[in-house]
Amino acid sequence: MTTRKNQKQIKPIEQWGATEWKAAHEQKNAAYEELKKELKGILVYLHRAIGRIQENIN
Repeated sequence: MTTRKNQKQIKPIEQWGATEWKAAHEQKNAAYEELKKELKGILVYLHRAIGRIQENIN
């Protein structure tokens, strides 16, 4: 497998040290926070839509 000069070769997970694990956890946590924000936005949208539907029924 060839890589560009400025690219780091990725180690197999079995060879990860503390630095790689910390970076992986930080990426996971950042992705989780982003997902939470998006899901909260969807929940707010659905809540408002349900409220409008209930108003139209009454």
